[in-house]
Amino acid sequence: MKTAIQAVREGSCKKTAARDFGVPIMALKRPQEAELVDHILYMETRVYEITTCDVRFLAFKKRHPELTIRNPEATSVVRARASNKPVVTKFYALLKTEVVEKKILAHSIVNVDKTSLNTVQLEKTLNRL
Repeated sequence: MKTAIQAVREGSCKKTAARDFGVPIMALKRPQEAELVDHILYMETRVYEITTCDVRFLAFKKRHPELTIRNPEATSVVRARASNKPVVTKFYALLKTEVVEKKILAHSIVNVDKTSLNTVQLEKTLNRL
């Protein structure tokens, strides 16, 4: 068991370490589960209900610390920040690649500014740090 834990600490995959050292995979996940349970109980003391969806998200967030949650900004603020030559050049290079790869025809490209589509996100988004 100790060698399996050490292997995981050194970067080995839990599934691989469990198989290689003959240890149940859940034994290697218990510390993470205990930490999650502590957090859920703490939030309960603060009168905050955590749903199963929240629990899944917390576990996902724990596995991917390079992601963060941000509140969306108004479109005009985003446009103002993105209105510089490198960003615009990158956008059009990506657009060209997508149009060519997916064989998108000109008549199927829509100018969202001239539609009634809402371009401001209302929910929080998951982003890189």
